[in-house]
Amino acid sequence: MNLHEFPNEILIHIFKYLTTQSKVNIALTCKKLKNVIYVKVLWQNVIAKLNLQHKSIKIKAGNKKFKSDQDEAWPDYLFKSLNERGINQVAIVSVNQSRLKVDMDLLSKYMPTLNVLIFKNMNLQSNSQFIQSMQQHSFFNMVSLDLSFNSFVNAAAIQSIVSSMHNLKYLYLIGNMAVNDDCLVLLLSLKQLQILNLCATKISDYGLAIISGYVLHSDKFIYDKSAPLLSKLQTLNIDLCFKVTCNSWPFLQSLPSLKTLITSSDNLVSSSAIESLVHMKTLRCLYIRGCMCNKVLQVLSEGNNKLQMLHLIDCKVNDIGVQYFSTGFRNLSFLSLNSYKITDSCVATICQHLPQLVLLDLAACCGITNCSLKYIGKCLEHLMFLCIDSCPKLTSNGLQYIPLNFQICCDMVNMLMTAHQKCISDSNSTGKIWLTKFSHSCNFFFKILDGV
Repeated sequence: MNLHEFPNEILIHIFKYLTTQSKVNIALTCKKLKNVIYVKVLWQNVIAKLNLQHKSIKIKAGNKKFKSDQDEAWPDYLFKSLNERGINQVAIVSVNQSRLKVDMDLLSKYMPTLNVLIFKNMNLQSNSQFIQSMQQHSFFNMVSLDLSFNSFVNAAAIQSIVSSMHNLKYLYLIGNMAVNDDCLVLLLSLKQLQILNLCATKISDYGLAIISGYVLHSDKFIYDKSAPLLSKLQTLNIDLCFKVTCNSWPFLQSLPSLKTLITSSDNLVSSSAIESLVHMKTLRCLYIRGCMCNKVLQVLSEGNNKLQMLHLIDCKVNDIGVQYFSTGFRNLSFLSLNSYKITDSCVATICQHLPQLVLLDLAACCGITNCSLKYIGKCLEHLMFLCIDSCPKLTSNGLQYIPLNFQICCDMVNMLMTAHQKCISDSNSTGKIWLTKFSHSCNFFFKILDGV
């Protein structure tokens, strides 16, 4: 039976299992299969990666041929094709700076439903064309924007973004050293903002106070109920922001929706600063990078925190530190400890004091042995997900202690058929998560907790 003779419904079902590149290849074979493969359901959640360096591009699509910038029709065809397939997520991997405004204009014209734009690591000498395009168009459906590692992102660029993307919910500005407190003031206009990643930027305590509803009066910050604030902000990343000090933590208590905070222990130099975290009534997920984690655990345990998720990376938690899990962590369901000082004794203590754990990440804990797996399999009855990447002292014999219903991520050859899967599964479809990465948004995790 010829492929063309199959009903469209059968073909669509088959095509669901193809990679994005395979779908593109099928679209180039004939008009019949192109019409089938262009059904929007087959392109859901696909991120189109675009190389817009026109001078080096040659595109052949069916009987249409476009060569470099001798033919100005090819960008129109490209964006039309994306819109026809219902693709609304775009990652621009390279651009021709002289044509940037033209390309952004086409993006706005042919993809009105665009809701995700990734525009990272662009070596632009000027932001003028980007700003002009933002000022002339409105991206009302834009939900997520990633402008990480772009030197051109400054207050002027942020102003243009705010004016054209009123409904933006997720904004990533990682590594943009021109992003400062003036940019945070402008972001107050984004009333729907839920995730803000400011890692490695030049924001300071002043900017955090402003987005939390404080005003400066006689050299002192005073909370003003009438002042604007990011009331819907759920996730804030201020890791590696060296101008941020412990003085900013009391300000963040005023953010009514803040669930997830990513920071460095360098900013938690005093017990009062750590206590401010405990007083954040909505805080459920805490990510801390650095070496002062024993002190952090001590204060959190004494403060009767409500954390459900705790991730300590590059830390030096040891036998003393894990003893603090004995009190004050009754709601903790996810624990990630990346410390070379973690031993089998530490794991035994964790299993004793946190029997409610659902997820445990011990990646890079090079001191643990198979004894740790024995403790985990025996004591953590509710555990569903375990990560033991880069633990060289573990062997395949240790897996006999782990129940079959566990989802395990490890890096040892022939331990499990699924050991090398490098993805996070869709929690809505499978209800299971691979702990190969820590998700900064953590929203998927809270959904999982609700169903456990």
